[in-house]
Amino acid sequence: MIKTEPYFFNDKEFKRTYSDEGFLIRKVGTEEIYSEAVDLLTAPWQYEETDELISNEETEQISV
Repeated sequence: MIKTEPYFFNDKEFKRTYSDEGFLIRKVGTEEIYSEAVDLLTAPWQYEETDELISNEETEQISV
């Protein structure tokens, strides 16, 4: 399921979108695929879950 939650960076609030089941997400209407997305609160983007699991390699890159 797609989850959205507040994300704070340098005292500014953004929104973080990700799959709580470990799948990659796709920006609706595009071919852009992400493991997670961090956007401005006013960003109109919507995301959908793909059927592709996030690999360990991608997870390691997120953690860095």
